[in-house]
Amino acid sequence: MNELENQIRSLLEPKELKSIVADPSSCQAHIDRARQHLNAAEMAVSVDPSAAVQIAYGAARKSLNAILMLVGLKVHERAGSHGSYVRLSKLTHLDQEIWIGFEELKKIRNRAEYDEHPIEISSSFALQIIEESRLMVADVQGLVERFIQTTQAES
Repeated sequence: MNELENQIRSLLEPKELKSIVADPSSCQAHIDRARQHLNAAEMAVSVDPSAAVQIAYGAARKSLNAILMLVGLKVHERAGSHGSYVRLSKLTHLDQEIWIGFEELKKIRNRAEYDEHPIEISSSFALQIIEESRLMVADVQGLVERFIQTTQAES
């Protein structure tokens, strides 16, 4: 087990994780998909800022899947799995100044989508969230690139 996998396993419970075949080559596809979501979120801002926030949160969360794929892990699909991603965002391999708002983003998304009296989200606030999510996705991109370079150098 490498350092990244050890840290992931220390942040998440064994029941939260499922082993898969490690696939560093597919990580970029997950990151690209996250970026597509961010582009879609920008297009949605003027029509539905709440939907734009939901899409931006999804993009950041999806980018975290790329990290898991590096080491052959996946978060179990179950109720409450979003909490697993919040804990995963605490990886020391990530820039914590960028990810500090991820948990709050999850709460905002939930309040806008699931509360009995949903909060209103302005277009300007949605754009701010999209930019924060864009930084999160870029941070994951950097982690993936560093991991692949280090792995190749060790081979």
